[in-house]
Amino acid sequence: MAKDRDSANVETQTDKKNRMAAEGKSAMAEHAARAAAIDKNTLRLRALRLAKEAADREAALANPQPAKPKRKAAPRETSPKTPTKDVD
Repeated sequence: MAKDRDSANVETQTDKKNRMAAEGKSAMAEHAARAAAIDKNTLRLRALRLAKEAADREAALANPQPAKPKRKAAPRETSPKTPTKDVD
């Protein structure tokens, strides 16, 4: 009787292969669903970013910022001229 009970609890190789194949299909479907959700969200966020950038460009063209005044260069200090040697 112990032998019958052990053989009933032991999974056959065919059953194990079938179970593993079903779990693999389930995992792949779950992975594909997650990837599709990420792709959908990425497309949504990209569309929002592009729309914002376009609106910012239009706003910048409609309301240009005044040009910054140029700074005057500080006057340079001139060094005294060095005497040149006369070559005779």
